[in-house]
Amino acid sequence: MSKQRRPSRYRICSFLALALFASPTLAAEYKLAPGDAVEFAITGTTEERQPVAIDVDGQASFPLIGPIPASGLSIAELREHLQQRLSQQVYQTATGSMRVIEARDINLRLLSYRPIYVTGDVARTGEVPFKPGLTVRQAVVVSGGYDLLRTEEDKSQLRAIDIESQHSASLIDLSKETARVWRLKASLGQKEPLDHASLPPLDSKILSNITRLQEDILSVQQTDYENQKGILVAAIKAAEVRVSTLSEQVKNESEGAKLDEEELKRVKELSAKSIVPVTRVTEVRRAALLASSRALQTGVAAEYAKKELDEFKSRLQRHEDTYRMANIKELEEANSRLETLRVQTASLRERVLLTSTAKTDALLAAKAGMIIVIYRKMETGVAQLDAAEDTELQPGDTVEVHLRVGLGANAVSHAPIVPGAAIASTDR
Repeated sequence: MSKQRRPSRYRICSFLALALFASPTLAAEYKLAPGDAVEFAITGTTEERQPVAIDVDGQASFPLIGPIPASGLSIAELREHLQQRLSQQVYQTATGSMRVIEARDINLRLLSYRPIYVTGDVARTGEVPFKPGLTVRQAVVVSGGYDLLRTEEDKSQLRAIDIESQHSASLIDLSKETARVWRLKASLGQKEPLDHASLPPLDSKILSNITRLQEDILSVQQTDYENQKGILVAAIKAAEVRVSTLSEQVKNESEGAKLDEEELKRVKELSAKSIVPVTRVTEVRRAALLASSRALQTGVAAEYAKKELDEFKSRLQRHEDTYRMANIKELEEANSRLETLRVQTASLRERVLLTSTAKTDALLAAKAGMIIVIYRKMETGVAQLDAAEDTELQPGDTVEVHLRVGLGANAVSHAPIVPGAAIASTDR
């Protein structure tokens, strides 16, 4: 069984105290305390308006009179006290003349309130600046929101963060592989622009870097490919010219050698008839042999030029085939990896959605059993007050938030608290 709560009169008193201080809209009704600050000025003096803080002893130090007790006074009461102390004193005006202080010359207003403090199951515990109308909900927001990592759900939340990190990394890998596939297709002649809408939803700078890298790689590869191809094409053209020239030369020299052979035959017949001297036969024979030898050499050179031409053509074909096959092989690998990444990313996305839903459900479940307690200094001591998210706070309040893991009988809170009971009272 749960512990019995304190008598109802304490609970009623705590709610009355909470209600009485639920909306501090009038500074005149507010009682000053250490940590507050006021702004003080005397009309017509050479001094600027100056802030005056109330120290831990409840003292506030003012010009001309020094420190005076301020804690527990309202602004109106403190102003009246200052008027009594400063009236009829002489001060120097802005023009340098001397003047007697009148009560109406005393200006005083509340400058800032002492802060509140938030502790418990929030992201950042500690001090929160106070402004009139500040609610528990707003204070928790300033403190970074509710934090389940301070509860027993910490391991599952850390796993959720890890899954989200994996999903983000998988999206980046998927974008890289998608851009890589585009680059390989472009290398194979599929000149389609990269569709940025097809890429995963990532930061525009990340996507820009990924696509620019693949575009740069494509440009370098194609430039190198075209340069090598250009060298081979130029060599083929030069070889074709040599083949054509040598072929024509072989044709001409073969015809010349044939004519020389015919001339040698004719001269031999004339020599046999003693029409021409033997020396003439020797000269013609020498010329025929030279023409035949030259035609043979030119034919060999033409055959070598043809082989060289065929080699250059073969090298060009190998260059094109190697480039294409390398890109096809890489494209097959990239497509396979792309499909794997798509499945992996989809799986991680589902896990992110599930963990996000679980995290939201856990937070809602924890908030369903949430306990909010305000510790407030009262005239009778420090009171422990029940509160809700929309409860308005007072300067100096300490807000304690406890999320409860589980529901009903299984609900667990990290700190045993008894809301609604005064924990210190001077009227006992």
